[in-house]
Amino acid sequence: MPDAVRHRSQARRNENLLAEDLLDAKTTIYPDWLVTVAFYCALHLMDAELDRRYRVRSFEGGHGERRRLVDKHFTGKARQALTHYESLQSASRRARYDCEQLSEQTVRNALDHLRAIKQALS
Repeated sequence: MPDAVRHRSQARRNENLLAEDLLDAKTTIYPDWLVTVAFYCALHLMDAELDRRYRVRSFEGGHGERRRLVDKHFTGKARQALTHYESLQSASRRARYDCEQLSEQTVRNALDHLRAIKQALS
């Protein structure tokens, strides 16, 4: 699994994509992809934090194992990221697997969740 530096680099790449006009929250015709990119940005931020603070770099259980590790290790301010992460993950799943048409408000909420995760992990 990549280290914290590589996870942060990937998160920045995802954020750069979110800044493209194509994924503007008000005008995008791809709200599903906007939310999905935001979720994967958050995922890389969470994994970077697991490595940076707790030296947890390798795990095989996917999303469930990540959740368990975050539950185990994140405390204080960092713990606040979990609720936002789960909301973002849920929106991303609804868009990808349930083919839900996401509203502009859901997209804005997703971006707010990503901002809150970044703040909690700073």
